[in-house]
Amino acid sequence: MPFKRGQSGNPGGRPKAAADVVQLARKRTSQNLKQLAYWADQREDGSVAMRAAIALHEIAWGKPAQSMDFKGSVDVPLGALLQKIRRDAPKP
Repeated sequence: MPFKRGQSGNPGGRPKAAADVVQLARKRTSQNLKQLAYWADQREDGSVAMRAAIALHEIAWGKPAQSMDFKGSVDVPLGALLQKIRRDAPKP
């Protein structure tokens, strides 16, 4: 069903997280970080507990912003830019 010109297909926007769920997750923030630190120090596989702590933390505070710095010319062809990046990258 097409929308009229200028009409949003999702007028309500993204659904908001339930306030009580966010509040409960935020109360556990320090516990989540302690759990992450604990599992990070373990030599055994703690991926389930670590993923759960990360998920709870992201529910409470959102995912961290990812930024990228670019220092170059916008008129450089992509192929040449990638070659420069590969050439200038530190060798293992």
